[in-house]
This record gives sequence, structure tokens and C-alpha cells, in this order.
Amino acid sequence: ILHQLANLMRRKFGGKLNISSKAFAMDCRKKLSTEITDFRQHIRELKMERKVLYPRLCEPVVTDVLPALRQQHQDLFIYTSQLVEAIKLHSPMQDQGTIDRVISFLDDCAELLHFGDLSILDIPFLCMDVLGPLMAPDNFPCHLIGKQDGKVKKADILYAIQQFQSLCKKSFSVHIDTIIRLLESFELTFLVEGTDDTYMFPSHLPFKKVADMWKRDDRNKVYVGRRVKCSSETSLISPGAFSLFQCRACVRLHRQAQLWRNGIIIIRAKTVRTEVQCLVIMTIPLGAVDIVCHSGVGCEKECKALLEDVMTLWLNVIEEHSPGTEYVRDSIPDDI
Repeated sequence: ILHQLANLMRRKFGGKLNISSKAFAMDCRKKLSTEITDFRQHIRELKMERKVLYPRLCEPVVTDVLPALRQQHQDLFIYTSQLVEAIKLHSPMQDQGTIDRVISFLDDCAELLHFGDLSILDIPFLCMDVLGPLMAPDNFPCHLIGKQDGKVKKADILYAIQQFQSLCKKSFSVHIDTIIRLLESFELTFLVEGTDDTYMFPSHLPFKKVADMWKRDDRNKVYVGRRVKCSSETSLISPGAFSLFQCRACVRLHRQAQLWRNGIIIIRAKTVRTEVQCLVIMTIPLGAVDIVCHSGVGCEKECKALLEDVMTLWLNVIEEHSPGTEYVRDSIPDDI
């Protein structure tokens, strides 16, 4: 069956994707299993085959510099200045502009992650050993504890990573402020307003019914809205896109927005009379999002402006984090 599926994928996507001839069945809760080790080795082999596609300037960096640095530095981060010095030492490149372009290219290829004045050389290490326990659900051996409606203390973030280290018998330095900075740049969390050590993780919020969060009142109210949905039933939005949108909306539009796993209520107000509320809810799992704004009579302009801002924000998230998803804009149902 797996071979039939692989052949079907090759026929459909062969011109766009390099599809491996091997299939792996893995339990992601068992980090040190033989199957996961074999899968990671297979990925390394595929990357070795792909290296011929790198520009000539990048080859010594990929084959010599990065492996040497990974052996020398056991921490998650190294300073980009250290990476630049290593490139100058072990390759013919000396011009800073050329080195910057090479680092940017390798960042695009996921050979490394360039993060301001820091660089991450081992992306699987980042995903499995750092992001893994922070984003894992509660039924995993290592996960965030102490969550209160998605809110987590800085100390709990540190504890989850250290718990994972202890379980896997691994040791690496944990620079908690840098890790939080990284999480914020990935739009996985944001600082709760009025605190200095509490962070919101929208992906850990509970699901709720819209009726419990949003009460429609047609008296002296103006309602406008749009539905953004996938163009076909077989097309889906990337699973993490909505929580990314929630982070972005809270940071850019309203940090005190009401949040739950499948929805958000944003409020924009200058005075009580001009308060505009916007409900954004995932109505069809990974298939459609409804955006509804309401305001008092006479504030139609402000209502439409907030709708446009939120719509633009959501479409930008789809294009960035769910590339290839085709969507259409539709009218909003009357029962919202």
C-alpha cells in the first residue's frame, strides 16, 4: 500500500517534489527509538545528495565549517560573529557582504537558522529538544505544566526544557531569555500585558463554544463580516496557522484580546460610543475562518476599518505559513 501511495505521489507531484523511496512508521513520543534514528539518518543522506545543488561558495561552509562548529559547540546558539570568523578561517571567503549572502542562503535552505546576532546550527536539536517539550500536549512525558488558560510563567518554560534534558540524559546550556525571544519571533508566544514573566501560548488554550464567548445583539448595532475558506474540501489551512494569527493579532492590534483555542475577540475603542468588537473564529476545522465586526450605529467606518485590518492580517498569515493553500472570500452566515 505504501509503495502504491508513493507511486501516486510521484505521478502527481514528481515535477515539484523529491519523494523518498522509503517510508517510516514512528512513535514521536519515543525520541530515542530505532525508527526515529533511522529516519534522521535517511534525512542526512538525502541532504548529502542535495548538496550538489548548492552554489560553489556554499560548499566549504556546508561540508567543513558547519560540521566542525556542531562538534565544537554543544549549546543551542552560537554568536553569528563566531560563524563569520569560522567561515573566514576555513574558506576562501573574506568579504563580509559575500559571507552575509551565504548565511542568508543557508538560512533559506534550513542548513542553519540565522537569528539576529545569534545562529542555530542544529535545527532538529531546536525542534525536538527545545520546542518539542514546550509545544507538546499534556499526554506527552515532557510538557509545559502550570498552564492557566494558556498562560505560562518563565520558570515553567525553563522547567519543561530541563525536565526533557533529564529524561533524555542530555546536557546543554539553557539561555531562557534567548529561547523566549526565539519563541516570540516564531509567533508561538507573547508577553501578557501588565506582567514581566508570564507568556501566552495560544496553542495550549482550551476549545470553547462561540455561544459562550460571543453574544449577538442586533439592537442599535452594525454588523459586517467575511468568511475566508479553502477553495475545495480537500484543501486545508496549516494546523498551526490560527495560533500564529492569534499571537500576531494580540501583538499588533490588542494585547488584552479574549482568546480561546478556536477563536479570538479583538476590541478597538476610542470612547464607549466608538467601541468596535471583532470576532474571529475557526468555523470549519482547518477549512474556514469567519471574521465578524460589530459597533454602535454611526461607527460604520471604524467597523469596516477593523474588519479590513483583521482580514489583511489573516490573509498574510495564510500566505506566509500555509503556502499553496487556495482560498476564497465569501459572505458571512446570518447565524454568527
